Amino acid sequence: MQGKIARISGPGAHSSLNVSGPEAEGTVVLQGAHVSEWRPAGHDPVLWMSCQSALQPGLPLRGGIPICFPWFAAHPQDSSLPLHGRVRTQIWDVTSCGDHETGSPLIVLQTQCDDFELICRVTLAKSLELDLKITLADSAETACQFEAALHTYLAVGDIRRVTVSGLEKSGFIDKVHDQKLCAPENAPLKFRGETDRIYLDTQSEVVVHDPVLNRQLQIRGRGAKSTVVWNPWIEKSARMGDFGDDEWTEMLCVETACVNRNQLRLEPGESHLLGATISAAHV
Repeated sequence: MQGKIARISGPGAHSSLNVSGPEAEGTVVLQGAHVSEWRPAGHDPVLWMSCQSALQPGLPLRGGIPICFPWFAAHPQDSSLPLHGRVRTQIWDVTSCGDHETGSPLIVLQTQCDDFELICRVTLAKSLELDLKITLADSAETACQFEAALHTYLAVGDIRRVTVSGLEKSGFIDKVHDQKLCAPENAPLKFRGETDRIYLDTQSEVVVHDPVLNRQLQIRGRGAKSTVVWNPWIEKSARMGDFGDDEWTEMLCVETACVNRNQLRLEPGESHLLGATISAAHV
């Protein structure tokens, strides 16, 4: 195997599996099957984590790659339920630590949520591969609709100098401006203020161009129908207790998702695979 996997006991519920090897270093936290670190050899960290992130059992981490399921953002009928669903604060079971067919370290975790079984496969190598298999149990009485997202926080040098390509031809819901449905902009995305967009009906490869860190980050989704792009900017950052007031310049969320009108529906016994491959290249 091209690397070692060590189990580390962390504060509260945040025990983790740490990967170290010639291709990459990384960490998967058992609460939420949460990839909190991935650093390919020769690169700065690719995933961003807030210095203010909670480390208490039952509280979600701020940063890395939270798994959102079975709803995204606020619950559509009951705002008292946790944002982004329940599974990001559940302790997942480790079912396998071993080799991918390529020889890279592979971690497999599993959990249950209502009538769903979720299996998460994480490969931490030159590229980061994350696959979430969602299965509705045969015993479920009816079909179920749900949302799912890999809520990826990327580390950037300065969001004000970043551009995002790959979404130019996609319409989007602008959550900052009253859920307005917007036409494609036909230009790369630049950031001049708070940004919270759900790009619809897209399976495009997304590239984050970062001139400060002299690199490009490529995000390729699998089984995704939407892409969420988010940066809280100044005022919203200051309102969030688990987010440093000045950290907004260092991060960008590009989320591989099936949300809003792109939510999924499964019949009993059916499965869906939602996945992403992230890679980094110097420029």
